[in-house]
Amino acid sequence: MTDMIKASPEAESGLGIDENINISTIDEWLGRPDCVYREMRMVEDSAPFETMGGSRYLNTVLEGFKVCPYPYIGTVAPMPLEGAYNGPCLYQIEWSQEGQLLSARPNYRESQQIIEELFPKDKNILMTCGLGGYVNNMRQLLIFLGWDADRIYNVGGMWGYAGSHGIQLVDSSGASPVYYLWRGDIAVLDLSSFTPL
Repeated sequence: MTDMIKASPEAESGLGIDENINISTIDEWLGRPDCVYREMRMVEDSAPFETMGGSRYLNTVLEGFKVCPYPYIGTVAPMPLEGAYNGPCLYQIEWSQEGQLLSARPNYRESQQIIEELFPKDKNILMTCGLGGYVNNMRQLLIFLGWDADRIYNVGGMWGYAGSHGIQLVDSSGASPVYYLWRGDIAVLDLSSFTPL
C-alpha cells in the first residue's frame, strides 16, 4: 500500500482542492484501512446547483463514502447562489465574506461527539461534494476544532468524476427524481433528537 502524502490544498482552486488526492486520482486511494471517506452533499439540496453546471441531487456517490451532509453539520459559508440551506445544524459558524471561518460554537450537547465519530482524528479523512465548497467548509471546521490539517483532503467535486467506482443514489433525469438510497451509507442526523445548548 502506498504511503499517504500529506494534504496539499491548491490555492488556485479557490476551494482548497488537494493537488495530489483529488477527483482525478481518487480511484487510486479508495478502500484504505487508514482512511475514512465522506460525501458532504445533501440527498436533495435546496440550492439550485444546476445553474452552476451541477445538480441539487446526490446522483452519484463513490464506493465506500459515507454521506454526511455538511449543511446539517455547520452553517454554510457565503455562496454565489440563493436558496442555500440555513436551517438547524450541529455548529453555528461565523464566516468572513471571503469564506474564511471566523468562529464556531456547538448548538447541541452531542455536536462534538458526532463530529469525533464521523471524522475520527486517527484516520486520514477524504471528502467529496459536488464542486468542493461543502468540503472546504468542513475542512475548515475540523481544523478549527483541532484536527490535523495534513490528514484532511478536499478531493473535490463529484460533478467532474469520470472513474468507475460511482454508485447511483438518485436519478434526476426524468420529470421526478427516483431515489435509490438503500444503495448508500447515509449518516442520519436527526437534529430534533439532540439536546440544545
